[in-house]
Amino acid sequence: MTMKYVSSFVTSLVCIISTVCGQPSGASQTLAVKVPTQFRVTRSIGAMAVNIDTGDKTLADVKIDVGSAMITGVQYEWFVYPKGSPRSKARTGSSYLGGTNFKAFTFEDVLRSNASGVPFPKPGVTYIVEMKLTVFETDVPFQKWNFTDIEKYKVLWTHTLKKTVGP
Repeated sequence: MTMKYVSSFVTSLVCIISTVCGQPSGASQTLAVKVPTQFRVTRSIGAMAVNIDTGDKTLADVKIDVGSAMITGVQYEWFVYPKGSPRSKARTGSSYLGGTNFKAFTFEDVLRSNASGVPFPKPGVTYIVEMKLTVFETDVPFQKWNFTDIEKYKVLWTHTLKKTVGP
């Protein structure tokens, strides 16, 4: 697939997500959202992959009230730290997506050893992996999200999933 077609596909996908899933409405509304209740962690030598499970049996129904003329979005934040250590305030990673259709999102992050050669995950170390999911509303269209200057941003729902991953 050439870059031209990939770019076109990504642009089309962003437009679909922001105009269908995150379209502003004229009045306040209650949305029925299916949210993930599980995630997967796959550990191998030199890497750890984190995936949200969006299978039908792993989603729960949640009612969320959205304000008038607001656009919805989802934030994924994940934290990985050794068991027995305090969780750092700095997150391991994050991602923002327009809309609230978790099934439309494919999320995976692979954590690897860093550039200076520090091994990750360290052999013999058990890790805690936390995935914080947040549904929010804003008045800024998805294509213009720059979270340093959004005036109207409100958390509508949040939940943290947690797993212990052994050596």
